Amino acid sequence: MIKQSSTASATKVDLSDVPESVIGVVMDRPGGFKIKYVLRKNHEGQVYYDVGGAYPDGLQVEVDVLLTESGPKILQEQTDIDWVHVPSVVSEAVKKENAGNIEIVRVVANIQPDGYTIIFEFFADERPLHPRFKVSLSDTNEVVMLPSQL
Repeated sequence: MIKQSSTASATKVDLSDVPESVIGVVMDRPGGFKIKYVLRKNHEGQVYYDVGGAYPDGLQVEVDVLLTESGPKILQEQTDIDWVHVPSVVSEAVKKENAGNIEIVRVVANIQPDGYTIIFEFFADERPLHPRFKVSLSDTNEVVMLPSQL
């Protein structure tokens, strides 16, 4: 689930080299999350940590954390999901947009820090690093198609 751009670099780091504040903000969530890996990224002068792990039920998650002057800030929590678990209002929006019937090979759900919004990214095999479709779903079931990188 690593998102790379031409100006970003990611390095795997030992847990002991991760600031305690980053670990604290990631672990300050219910559910028994266990960290499996941490990547440190520098992008446009900012430092990010991608903290990957799993919950006891096996759900694999990556938490994206930005270091700010006021401390670490969770940007989103993301996980791969199966098409059958995509909410119907989202899948209908994608089907309508997907006039060319592009085969979707991967779906990533990005839970935003507000806890009310999920951004779904739909990947096709011809562009495995960039989503073909992006859809925002709010807690009121409002669906918005978002621009994706072409």
